[in-house]
Amino acid sequence: MELLKKDTAWFLSDEGGKKFATLSSLEERTIFIYSYLKTIASESFEKDKTLFKLALFIADIVCNSDVDYNKYPEILKSDSNPFVAFLANAPKFYGNEITYIILTAILHNKVNPFDKSEWIYNEAVIDSDDFIEDLSERGIKLFSTSSLIMIDPENYDIDQKLQQLQLALVWMFLK
Repeated sequence: MELLKKDTAWFLSDEGGKKFATLSSLEERTIFIYSYLKTIASESFEKDKTLFKLALFIADIVCNSDVDYNKYPEILKSDSNPFVAFLANAPKFYGNEITYIILTAILHNKVNPFDKSEWIYNEAVIDSDDFIEDLSERGIKLFSTSSLIMIDPENYDIDQKLQQLQLALVWMFLK
């Protein structure tokens, strides 16, 4: 399957829904979702193939999970899927570690990706030298193994139905 060169609205239209219903493999779902994400996300997410990784994450892990937004059309909607909301509203890609922290904070309900005034959309907060300290003050202690702060396993306790999503984020962003 080749990339779909359609506008954003097409993916959520009746025609887009019919196309999605015909997809029979992970590869086809990933390419469909990747084609859609390319229409809504900042071009900077193409760095390190991050946008494709997130399309695969949504097509496989989210689609096969027990979350409310795992089916079409919710899986693509920025008002239903918190990961799509982040991609639709993020001003730019901040690198794998910061993206991991943001996506994990979303998964743990430490941030509301549907609210454009949240810190995940504030470049000054994210680019700050005190970013990790600022997150700690907000009660967000989801740091990667490359951080200088010791990770408390309790910060990663999560509902069992979300564990696969969490593990996939670690695998995709903390190699």
